[in-house]
Order: sequence, then structure tokens, then C-alpha cells
Amino acid sequence: MVGEGSGGAPIGGMLGAGGIATMMGCLSPRCEACHRLTDNIGFAYEAFDFLGRLRNTDNGKPIDVSADIDGLTVNGPGGMAMTLANSRDVQTCFVRKWIEFAEGEFAVYGNAKFQDIEESLRFADEWARNHNYQLTDVIAGVAMSPGFLAP
Repeated sequence: MVGEGSGGAPIGGMLGAGGIATMMGCLSPRCEACHRLTDNIGFAYEAFDFLGRLRNTDNGKPIDVSADIDGLTVNGPGGMAMTLANSRDVQTCFVRKWIEFAEGEFAVYGNAKFQDIEESLRFADEWARNHNYQLTDVIAGVAMSPGFLAP
């Protein structure tokens, strides 16, 4: 063990898949809840050291940049980018953020403009999906959406 976490819980490296050091199993339950979600994402970027320099080994062991994200295996940053780019949830979230920017308001359930924003999102998301989510088409879909055109 290399130190102590909050509340005296021991922390330290454990070897995970491909010899990658992981914190899983070393953290208190409070910390482990988030690490269970975030560690796998970090494994895809393990080929970069703490300064962002590319590396092939860690402590003399080859680095495995494969990771399991929601049941999908990704391989390195490029694989992560492709997985995210092809995710329907990420695509809709991307359009939502453009709608919120254009409307000048976040789409929070219950706020006065929620229904308007949701209507605009449905329009812009369908437009963007029909145009393969190209950025120019996302912006065009937002600009033509009911909430953006309304007085």
C-alpha cells in the first residue's frame, strides 16, 4: 500500500487487466462507487503518462489500452472516440447542448421553457440524425427548430 485514503482506508496500486495499476479493491466503499464507473474509461488513455507523453510500458510492463465501457470493448483513445461518436445517447446530448446554448437556458425538467426546449431537441436531433450528425447540420437543425424560430 502506498498511502491512506479518507477515513484511513488503504489505497495503493493493484494490477488490473494487462498489468495496469488500478485502485479498485483498494478504496473505501464511498470512493469505490465512483471508481467503478471511471477507472475503465481511464484505461483507454493509459498509454499517456501524467504529463500526456505517449508511452508503451508502465514499470516495464506493456500497457493494455483496452477497456470495457458499458459492455463495449474500446481500444485506446481512438476507440473511445469512435464509441462515443456512435453512441445515440452522446449524439442526443450533443444536440441538447447546442439547443441549450442557442436558447440561453438549460433544459431542466420543470422550468418554464422545458417543453419548448424538448420540442426543439426532438426536431434538431431528428434533423441531425438524418444528416449523420455533421456539426453544420446540428447547427442548422437547431436554427430551424421551433424554439429557436419562435418570437
